[in-house]
Amino acid sequence: MKKCQVCQQEIPAERLEVFPGTETCAKHSNTNRQIGYMIGTAAKGCAATLMIVPDDAEAQRQAKRAFMRSR
Repeated sequence: MKKCQVCQQEIPAERLEVFPGTETCAKHSNTNRQIGYMIGTAAKGCAATLMIVPDDAEAQRQAKRAFMRSR
């Protein structure tokens, strides 16, 4: 098994299957986590849009408000 370069813990086999070249565990990954919200619906006569929001509390709050207004 490979070890995380940051914490020296073993990287799970499942993670290595998905990301064979990874050097870190999921906790220390530098990949930004994101949340998506669907804005608009076909029922309202508009195309739905997926809005990807960074892992930031204020940005998520604003995106959630926009999502709720679009419903």
